[in-house]
Amino acid sequence: MGLALTFVAATLWAAVTKRAKPPHWSRSATETFFSDAREKLEGQRPAAGAGGARPAGGPAAMESDSGGAAAGSYAWSKLIGPDELEDEIKTMQKQYSETITLPAPFKGGGYKTARRQLTELALLFGIIAEYDGDVRWKKDAPSMRELLARTGFACKAGSDQSFNEAKLRKDDLESLVRGGNGPNVPNVEAKAEWEKVASRPPLMQRLEIAQQQGVAPGVASADGFKKNQEKVLKEAELISAIGEVITRNGYEFADEEAYLGFAKQMRDAAIAIADAVKSKNYDAARAASGKIDKACSQCHEGYRS
Repeated sequence: MGLALTFVAATLWAAVTKRAKPPHWSRSATETFFSDAREKLEGQRPAAGAGGARPAGGPAAMESDSGGAAAGSYAWSKLIGPDELEDEIKTMQKQYSETITLPAPFKGGGYKTARRQLTELALLFGIIAEYDGDVRWKKDAPSMRELLARTGFACKAGSDQSFNEAKLRKDDLESLVRGGNGPNVPNVEAKAEWEKVASRPPLMQRLEIAQQQGVAPGVASADGFKKNQEKVLKEAELISAIGEVITRNGYEFADEEAYLGFAKQMRDAAIAIADAVKSKNYDAARAASGKIDKACSQCHEGYRS
């Protein structure tokens, strides 16, 4: 009896239910689409659930290789940690104070050292201004970046004017590191115009120091690696940051594929060194250091500043 009632109910429901008529497409509409899109596809279809492949170079490369990042969108923390940024600024502040003493030694060649130091400091504060996490001096970073960059460009020559400006930056840095407020530059943005922040020649000088005096000696032997891990990590992170910055729009050669390739190889090798230090993998650190040497040598053959 139950089955009979169910059959009757289903029959009545089918009789009264109105279904929509199939659509009628005009000829112009039907000719717009393929009858079977699979016939037009080329290449091997991806396996279900396989996901997309990540670009070489890890997360940092994924964000930068597409042609520059807006402020806050680039993961600087993948290249350099907040503690390393703070420590390097404190170190550079002391070195810079020793450089800026009297006008005579400054004019006699000290301005060249000051320019390199100011360029690195501008780079560091530029990174802090855009940093994707908590880091010291973030509020003051955009103004410090602009002032340090301006003074760095002024120190292309040793003069009374450039010395006086360099001395002001010395006072600004000492005040900031001691816990005071930094100077204020009106209407300054967090996002950097990197080619105006850090000139490439002094960046290359600092890069050479990082590799030849920091990383390479630190990975020359297993014992040396154990003793100098902190320094190797700091210098490797700085290399990776410089390697990233010099690929940004506005820098000379930044639109040439070969140059970008060398810069990214160097950056990614420096990331590998930092990872090797954290995992205490000497062999990996030594191998990655060799890749930096190779990328730098090949780049210098055609792109030396």
